[in-house]
Amino acid sequence: MEKIQKNLAKITQYMYNRIMKLSLNNPISFYTGSHRSFYEGERYVNRVCEQSVLLLVYDGVLAFSENGEPVYVKKGEYYIQRAGLVQRGDVETNVPKYYYVHFSGDFTSSGDMEIRGRWNEESVLPLCDKLDMLIRSNATQMEKTLVFYRILDELNKYNKASRNPLAKKIMDEFNRTYKDKICLVDVAKKLYISTNHLISVFKKEYGITPHKHLTNLRLEEARRLLSDTTRSEEEIAFSVGFSDFSVFYKAFVKAYGCSPGAVRNKNIK
Repeated sequence: MEKIQKNLAKITQYMYNRIMKLSLNNPISFYTGSHRSFYEGERYVNRVCEQSVLLLVYDGVLAFSENGEPVYVKKGEYYIQRAGLVQRGDVETNVPKYYYVHFSGDFTSSGDMEIRGRWNEESVLPLCDKLDMLIRSNATQMEKTLVFYRILDELNKYNKASRNPLAKKIMDEFNRTYKDKICLVDVAKKLYISTNHLISVFKKEYGITPHKHLTNLRLEEARRLLSDTTRSEEEIAFSVGFSDFSVFYKAFVKAYGCSPGAVRNKNIK
């Protein structure tokens, strides 16, 4: 049971990091923020935070696990911890210095801002200092929130400008059509590139092969359908893009450590 839960958490964590984005069109509430630095040997806290947390690392490496998966945020990178996930200090850190902001917002597959990315210290760190000053003064909630909005806007614009546009096109095409039994050759032809170039660009940008990403998309959707519907395992496998049930079954067991039927019978979500 514990192994199943860990494997489920691993795939779910991947899906959040690759698909779910912060919506900048829906209301975002600012709570608080501050600079933070670790001493030698210090580890992250064990917690489940009720708010989401933006982490902006400007020195060292901040490390922790989230739902059992290790997360490393290096100097010049940001990461958003979503509310309700389990963070633990079971990963060794490297005396990080960072700015954190507690907030609440909506995360959707059609959102605007990536869960993690890079940030420009020259433009963003002064805004963090300004926000920190406002927090320690008698500034209004509106004044503090406006500065936080400027931080989010800077992060979003910086990452959209620096992201490989071809890699993003490939990712968008996968996320939109993965249920249609597409293959890498189909996507490569649609984008007028070779399959080898598609694989190289995607892996360099996202750190995972296109085939693995497609498989994870399909498996997570299948897991959801197994838990939430009464459709047969075979019907679900074909509906999420697999053309062979035996391939689906083997991939599911490898990813989650159990059969599709075990997920359904135990109603694991």
